[in-house]
Amino acid sequence: MGIAIEFRRRMTGTLLALALGMMSSGCASARPDTGKPRPEIFDQEVIKIELNYRAKEISVVPESVKIYLQWDDDRRDAHRPVQARWVVEGLKRGHTVFIFPKKDSPRVEFPYPTEYQGQRAFSIDGKNNSIRSGEPRAFPGLEKGKGYSRREGKDYKRGGKPIFAKWNYDVAVVNEDGEELFRVDPQIIVVGHP
Repeated sequence: MGIAIEFRRRMTGTLLALALGMMSSGCASARPDTGKPRPEIFDQEVIKIELNYRAKEISVVPESVKIYLQWDDDRRDAHRPVQARWVVEGLKRGHTVFIFPKKDSPRVEFPYPTEYQGQRAFSIDGKNNSIRSGEPRAFPGLEKGKGYSRREGKDYKRGGKPIFAKWNYDVAVVNEDGEELFRVDPQIIVVGHP
């Protein structure tokens, strides 16, 4: 009986020490997870890329989306999407999806993380299934932090509509040997705001 009492006393002390440790690290004070979703602002346009190897096709839905280059942080609208997120389904192990601008596309400054065939690009490998574009920093006539160029700014201040650029891009599937299997060419419309 004495052994059981001693065991219980030691266990109580251990549990108390653990509980105090959790409280001091902030674990016990955290709001409990209720399992209920909470509202949030999502600043991305989702683009779904489905790969069909049998038909050698890439389906991009939607084929065209609109995001905003919000150049003035003081007038930022949190409800306007500022970046794209590409999500890939059906990518085989060892293969990579590259997303890169078409040669005739206007220069939109995204934070490109890699290159494909000598061009700035985004890539999604078989270990991941998505990548986001990041916020555009500039396109012809508009630059983040600086605003519209002189000519474009005059037109906008006279009641004109915000300028935009159609960023045409390619989506290519490449195997582990670097061989391009197939590609498609959707677009993103980048609109100046405000």
